[in-house]
Amino acid sequence: MKMHVLPLHRRVVALIFPLIIGGIAVLTTPTFFEVGLPWWPLLILGLPGLLSLLICFEYWNAAIGFDSEQLHFRSVGYQVTAPWQRVSERITDGKVSLYVEACEPRYRWWLWIMQSALHVFMPHRSRYAHGLMALIPLYWFASAPDGAVVQDFRKYSGNRVGAADKLSAMPDLAELQIAAIRSIAHDVSNLQDGEWEEREWLYLAVNHEVLVADGGRSSTQAKVIAQRPGAELEELGFRLRSESKAHLLALRDAMAEVDGKIWTILDLTIDRSGEYDFTFGYGAPPRLSGDLLHSPLGELLERYRKGGSK
Repeated sequence: MKMHVLPLHRRVVALIFPLIIGGIAVLTTPTFFEVGLPWWPLLILGLPGLLSLLICFEYWNAAIGFDSEQLHFRSVGYQVTAPWQRVSERITDGKVSLYVEACEPRYRWWLWIMQSALHVFMPHRSRYAHGLMALIPLYWFASAPDGAVVQDFRKYSGNRVGAADKLSAMPDLAELQIAAIRSIAHDVSNLQDGEWEEREWLYLAVNHEVLVADGGRSSTQAKVIAQRPGAELEELGFRLRSESKAHLLALRDAMAEVDGKIWTILDLTIDRSGEYDFTFGYGAPPRLSGDLLHSPLGELLERYRKGGSK
């Protein structure tokens, strides 16, 4: 199997890392010598210098390869190997990237140490970084649209990965949004507590978090403003069916095909009049990152009575 490395103009970027540390050392070492601290540059810059050389080496040797069964990708501090059935294309501004479903990168020892420490002190950042490794920029390695890298990719991936001409056709995002809205509106009667009875819903809100990694683990809060005939308004929690969550994931994947970005947070509001609003976030999802008390739908009824949903 042939591994394709980065084109030279991209590989030379690797030299930036040791050059930065070297430049700092050149500029600061004379000052340390003047004040009688000649060993301090080594103590301060020694470890960052070694790390910069390691990053430089691994960036220089980043590569992608293909065989009849799998995609192989080697990057800075980790490797990804995945069967073609879990690989799909993402096209942004004509640039092709590959997305690996349920990606499990294999860390180098030094990045494993850093990721483990990050997971302890900033677990949401660790999970987010882990998720980003599922996206592989094929265009980094392709010096031409019909070059050796693309030819090898087409040759070995066959029909198991969506063809570029198929993906170039933009998904109908509006249709996917409507499908999700209809499904979620059907869920309002699936209350967290009690029965729906004779209520009619007036307004509903959903906050949905999903991780790129960890098998697409999700967390959902959903509330509805409803009313019985002649009674006061009520704020009730309800559950989303698996079908509704599947609609949201389908929308997420379709949006990723369009712009290459994978959202992790969705806020949706739907009014009985037919008005609706989708808001997407791309950072670390709070509840899935450990903030179990995060509740953006708090006091929804009070906000609704004031005439605002935000």
